Amino acid sequence: MHIGIMITAAPGSASLFTAERLIRAVLARQWNISLFFMDNGVQAMNRFLPLLTDGQPPSSENRLQCIVCAHNCEERGIQISSEIKAGSQADWARIVNEAERVMVFG
Repeated sequence: MHIGIMITAAPGSASLFTAERLIRAVLARQWNISLFFMDNGVQAMNRFLPLLTDGQPPSSENRLQCIVCAHNCEERGIQISSEIKAGSQADWARIVNEAERVMVFG
């Protein structure tokens, strides 16, 4: 199963908390998940770094992919971690096309 999730929710929001719980449940099932952060969600991307780096297999086998809207980060003066891909709406379109289920948390 491949799940695509867009996160536009700001840190501290109930939507972000729900998204994080869902992401952990998806990873526990060993499903693939692609996260796309945009709008206020770019402020929350670093919250998910431990899921990328703690106890994960080599990147070719990672079940979690994180992409952040580079334009939204630039607007807000946010640095993008090397573990997270700087992307665009084209990346989100690809996720929507490839994923079996898509969700948005805003």
